[in-house]
Amino acid sequence: MKSSVSIQEEDDTGAGASFFRFLSKRALMLIAFLLLVLGASITARADTIDLSVTYGYQNIAKAGRYLPLNVHIENTGEQTFSGYIHVYMVESENSVYEYQYKKTVEGESEDNLSVTVSLSSGVNQILVTAEDINGTVMGSRRVGLDVAGSDAELIVGIISQSPEALSYLGGVGINNGILRTRTVALDIKNLPRDKSELDQLDVLLISDYPAEFMKDSEARTILDWVRKGGVLVLGTGSRGNQALAPHFDGYLKNALSPSSMKVQMVDSDDDQSDEMTLSASAITLNSGREVMFSNNIPILSTVTEGTGIIAICGYDFCDIQRYATDQVFYVDKLFTAILGQSRMDKLSVAATERSLRLYWDIQSLMNMSDVRKIPEPMFYVSILFAYVLLIGPGIYFYLRTHEMIRVYRSSVLVITILATLLIWVMGVGTRFTGPFLTYARIKDVSEDSINETDYINLRSPYNKTYSFDVKSEYYVYPVLKGSDYNGDIQEIVMNSEKGHTTISNYRDKTEITIANTAPFTARYFELNTKTPNTSGYFTTDMVYSSGEIKGSLRNSSQYSLTDAAILIYGKVIRIGKLDAGEEVDLAGKEMINVPVGDCQRIAETVTTGSGLGFLKYYISNYMTGYYGDAKLVGFVQDDETENFLDFTEQSGYENYGATMIVSSLASSF
Repeated sequence: MKSSVSIQEEDDTGAGASFFRFLSKRALMLIAFLLLVLGASITARADTIDLSVTYGYQNIAKAGRYLPLNVHIENTGEQTFSGYIHVYMVESENSVYEYQYKKTVEGESEDNLSVTVSLSSGVNQILVTAEDINGTVMGSRRVGLDVAGSDAELIVGIISQSPEALSYLGGVGINNGILRTRTVALDIKNLPRDKSELDQLDVLLISDYPAEFMKDSEARTILDWVRKGGVLVLGTGSRGNQALAPHFDGYLKNALSPSSMKVQMVDSDDDQSDEMTLSASAITLNSGREVMFSNNIPILSTVTEGTGIIAICGYDFCDIQRYATDQVFYVDKLFTAILGQSRMDKLSVAATERSLRLYWDIQSLMNMSDVRKIPEPMFYVSILFAYVLLIGPGIYFYLRTHEMIRVYRSSVLVITILATLLIWVMGVGTRFTGPFLTYARIKDVSEDSINETDYINLRSPYNKTYSFDVKSEYYVYPVLKGSDYNGDIQEIVMNSEKGHTTISNYRDKTEITIANTAPFTARYFELNTKTPNTSGYFTTDMVYSSGEIKGSLRNSSQYSLTDAAILIYGKVIRIGKLDAGEEVDLAGKEMINVPVGDCQRIAETVTTGSGLGFLKYYISNYMTGYYGDAKLVGFVQDDETENFLDFTEQSGYENYGATMIVSSLASSF
């Protein structure tokens, strides 16, 4: 009996052990299966989106400028990718700036995303990721930027049907060897559509290319880039006006008549050594100046357009390939004549210095305060003086006279509380209750369009995440100081404690989100847009002759200006107040001589008010070098803005700033 019981127990024990082993094996198999599925899922997810990135032109990046990026997106998975492409970079103080773009790519297909970002000095790497709507990273690519050699390079963009004939323009030392040229051939079938895409170029040269092949939008893009400081060089040769019309022939004073002539290529004591027989024309431009001559015939002339230069040459640069290849000094002479020594020296400055100079200029421009927020010091001193008199001899003698001295301490306490409340109430109007901004707005008014540039400074009195919406028709770029970060960008991007600024580009708006910043930390941005002008413009028939001004200035726009003035190279005509619809007789107006290039002195001649620093900034950045046209400048009254900002529909932001109106005027001198 005992043995049978023992056998039964052994059977039960063996069965239990077998059952346990069975469960263990099943559990291990399940865990292995789950790990396999998870691993496959992770692998599939990591490999679902393959990103490749090219930047600038020929992967060259110039710091302190806008940088075009082309992101090639390959969706290797079967499911449609719907999410965002993120571009990260690290700024000063290890703060992260992020650009975010909505993107959808069908399964097992490819697509491209072309964007433009602001590149500050010291940034040598960016991180590009593809994330779904849940924030899961589906693919990433770290991109090292080639910025080391670009500081000492003059990058020349080429638009030509024969770009190989212009190869002599590259690899040449100019400005005493400080700069070295590099040429970049642009795709003539796909020219840039926005001026920021050309920002990496120093010079754009068009030769052996009929201008009629260029779309109107492409020509406008190039001219907008020139107005922002670009240099456009146009070769003509046997094509004559065909090389310029219909987009650039308006700069000519006389129509071109190309003929075979002996052209002296550079100034030389030996008249025969540098002559070539070329099909060429004499070049004279409206409000321009001649910079190169051949036997006293102007063969190369320049004219300022905004802050940039347009140069037109009487011959085709492709026709001199053999000569310019043998005589390498020609390229140096050519660019020195077009750019001028001051502009050449400016281009020779390191990118770090250029980027910092721009940042400090914007910071100085944004260093404006709302006078309504400034407390009255004497009023506070009066309250404090009255408080001391009251709690001192005032209340003491009053209570002693009325034999109530025992309540002196409690009376002082009550008066102190009341005084504190009074000061707090008085300070309500001087305190910020939420995020706020200051702005400086420039509106360049022409007959056809209004080019608007806004600089804004976003700040918050609290260490909380806040956002600001900008209308979709505005391009938004941060103004950056520069970075010295050389670590792993992926590590710092994922650090939730670092300052983070995100620019999210949606269909109906651009959203700026700022997180993890100390109270009152400044974040600067530049906004740009161009709109058709339907509200009128400024016209003049001004003539300057024999030391006298004749003619009138008419304001047909909607803007009433204060401290208005006409700036001419080396001269200022003060207008003062100019109301909308008003016409001013210029006869008898004093023309004041001002030192060329002295931005402070010129600005002081026009205004002594709060717009002094604003005007100085504009002159130093938008009116450098020689300019042939007259420029009207003036300021819009604060009450005319009615606390309304054109670039946003978001309300609730306290704002303060200034608006300057500028307009180019045709004149005769």
